[in-house]
Amino acid sequence: MKIKKIQIQQFGKLKNREIFLEPGINVIYGPNESGKSTLHSFIRGMFFGLPRYRGRASKNDPYTRYEPWDRPVDFAGSLEFSVGEKDFRIHRNFYKKDVRTELICKTDGEELSVVQGDLQMLLGDISESIYDNTVSIGQLRSETDEGMVRELQNYMANYENGGSGDVDVQRAVQYLKQKRREWDGKKKNLEIRRKQQRQQQENQIEYLQDEMKKLKEQQRKAEEEKSGLMEEQSVQRSGNEVNKREETATDRREAEQEKKRKSLSFVWYLAGIFLLLLAGAAFFSGNWIVGAVSVIFGGIFLFYPGIKKKSPGVSETQKKEEKPESHLQEKIQDRDKEIARFQGQIEALEGQQEEKNIMLNNLMENLREMDGFSEEIGSCEEEIASLDLALERLNELSAGMKKRIGYRLQKRMEEILREITEGKYTRIFLDEEMKISIYEQNRQVPVYQLSRGTIEQVYFALRMAASQVLCEEPMPVLLDDVFAMYDEGRLKQTLIWLAKQESQVLIFTCHRREMELLEEMGIRINRIYMEENLC
Repeated sequence: MKIKKIQIQQFGKLKNREIFLEPGINVIYGPNESGKSTLHSFIRGMFFGLPRYRGRASKNDPYTRYEPWDRPVDFAGSLEFSVGEKDFRIHRNFYKKDVRTELICKTDGEELSVVQGDLQMLLGDISESIYDNTVSIGQLRSETDEGMVRELQNYMANYENGGSGDVDVQRAVQYLKQKRREWDGKKKNLEIRRKQQRQQQENQIEYLQDEMKKLKEQQRKAEEEKSGLMEEQSVQRSGNEVNKREETATDRREAEQEKKRKSLSFVWYLAGIFLLLLAGAAFFSGNWIVGAVSVIFGGIFLFYPGIKKKSPGVSETQKKEEKPESHLQEKIQDRDKEIARFQGQIEALEGQQEEKNIMLNNLMENLREMDGFSEEIGSCEEEIASLDLALERLNELSAGMKKRIGYRLQKRMEEILREITEGKYTRIFLDEEMKISIYEQNRQVPVYQLSRGTIEQVYFALRMAASQVLCEEPMPVLLDDVFAMYDEGRLKQTLIWLAKQESQVLIFTCHRREMELLEEMGIRINRIYMEENLC
């Protein structure tokens, strides 16, 4: 890609400007605050747009920094460039109330779509991060950021399969790790819930066992009470039988006595009749004394058996009232009721124990199932194992490609650094995180231990080498006051190296020495002065 024409309607301090660029080296010269960095930002904005942030960050975002104060509606511009044999023109209106982007192929008049990725394709499918970390070097920004490491790792991981870097390996790794954490958390939650359920089951089992112990103790006491009542009842029934036998013998004796009494009473009754008949005969014969005596004794003999009979009758009733037979029977019936009650209680306790025993067996079975295999936890373990395998494979693939592509990058970087340092530094070491060390006098020196100028040159070599690895289409190289720390010797070598490259070069500078050295070496340049009154 080569930029041909820049037309700025209004962008920051730049207004109504037209700038024509040529292939090879273009030097954009101007003093400080003449708009060089603004022009640099405009070119980037034409390729990738201007981000707008929210909240406090919006006060310092690129949109706010370059929005015109007087006429925001003029916040726009266009860029003409060529890719291959075709010319294109992109126009952007940055004004937030009328954001528009137009992309046209000037060669055939075809209208292209930025939204559908046509511009991205023309840029060689590079991302903003690649652009910022390779061909676009801002003021005091020679060092790369973490985006360079990630882009290189993505490229390395996708290179083996012929990919174009669309898959973000680091994000894929982060995604897999995030998914693994989610499944691991799900597994831990299931294990915690299972442990809680197990504890709950164990508590219920312990409670049921205590309840069964209490029921057995109640049953034992009820059986003891029942046994005691049955013993008492047996004793009472035995005593009742003895009493009945004694009562039967007594009644028999009383019956015999009654029979004897009746016989004696009959004799006495006959004797009384006889005496009364004798008294009548005596009175009839005039023997009053004999008659009176006979009447007295005859009356005694007649009434004495009745008195005698009445007296024994009363005592017999009293004796019958004094018999405890009915009382004993009531006590026996009460004992029977008590025994029946305890028997019912025992049967109810046995039923409760049987019911709780069934519940206990069910809980024990559930507990055994909990100790066995869990499908949910097993599923989580399978997912975790799959994610671990995917991470392992991705890391292996990434590591393998890092070695191959990293070797290519390292060799290209060594070639560039060797040329711009006139052969002083010929060996470089890159670790997996793209941290750089220099071999000097057979020892490995971390780049931060070098001078500031050498550090700038090392990172310049890294950016240029990475651009040749990551960018399919040679992109314009934008260097904004990059050479401030270079001495003349290394600046000269760097300019020679740039002049030999296929890429278009835009050098933004406030010093004349770049132009003077290029003129001295006879290298053709295109000069652009940021202020009209400069010659």
